[in-house]
Amino acid sequence: MSALKIVAALLKADPEIQSLTGGRVFLLRRPQTSQLPAITVTNIYEGEDQHLAGATAYFEATIAVACFAGSAVATDDLGEAVKACLSDITETAVESGESPPAPFGTATIWKSGGDVMDWSEDNSVVRRIIDFTVRWRR
Repeated sequence: MSALKIVAALLKADPEIQSLTGGRVFLLRRPQTSQLPAITVTNIYEGEDQHLAGATAYFEATIAVACFAGSAVATDDLGEAVKACLSDITETAVESGESPPAPFGTATIWKSGGDVMDWSEDNSVVRRIIDFTVRWRR
């Protein structure tokens, strides 16, 4: 289990994300030939929480979620759906999307860091990258 897999599983399970992307949620990078809209999930940083009493078994990571679509409006809408999907997750049990589902553990997720948009040179692809902090344990 990793923060990367937790975020990808939550996005893949969300009905609105599914309807907007057709299930195109990729780890690390989007194949150039994939249809749009699509999402990629990338790990930026990972560490372990420590307290005076010792390790808490909580890990913490910063995850970048990149939304790709053919227009600024569609990309912004997809980004807002991602924010809605990953909001209000506090000590939530997360399972894999496999059959049968395997428990990943519990997670708390909040939006943090950057939220930026850019576009390809020919304006055919617009990208929005949103950062989230994920704290989880098995």
